[in-house]
Amino acid sequence: MPIDGMRQSRVLCALLLALVLALVSSTVSATAAARQPVEIQVLNVSDWHGQLDPIAVTNVGNVGGAAVLAAYFKQHRAENPNALTLTSGDAVGATSPISSFFQDEPTIRAMRLMGFDADTLGNHNFDAGIGRLQSQIDLAGDTTGAVPGKPFTYLSADLRIMDQVLAGYVSTSSPLIPTIQGRIECTRSGAAVCPAITAP
Repeated sequence: MPIDGMRQSRVLCALLLALVLALVSSTVSATAAARQPVEIQVLNVSDWHGQLDPIAVTNVGNVGGAAVLAAYFKQHRAENPNALTLTSGDAVGATSPISSFFQDEPTIRAMRLMGFDADTLGNHNFDAGIGRLQSQIDLAGDTTGAVPGKPFTYLSADLRIMDQVLAGYVSTSSPLIPTIQGRIECTRSGAAVCPAITAP
């Protein structure tokens, strides 16, 4: 190939390489822009125990309650719409009479109205047995439109119920969990963190 032809080939290759790099660069930039981190906010309550009404605290006044909690959530969601509203278990069980006399349905309904995204299972969720827990999970996740508010899901890690079916919750149970027939056992990384509970 003559020198001019080689020069033209090199120039053409350089131009093609520049074009390919420009295309790759724009594709990478578009992908990078689509994958920018999203700042989320976690609004969390733990061991709420269905405290629907405020509690009178000496020298302080009334504290808490569903209305105050709902206002708090609303304010913080307005500041960051990428909010997850969670409770870390024990939203029901050991509740005040306004909830416990009605199988804790008022608490589940209030949680739907407050816009919770998920709950998990604490020891008090099992206080009234698996049947009651199942009805609470069903009420929380109802999508028929018969129950006002936003449906939410129960999440569980490392929980197995061996001789009864508990449906409607998301579990990430590990295959390393001990299997105990007729009992409920919760573990974390193979080490027991709560005692086994005899299933009713």
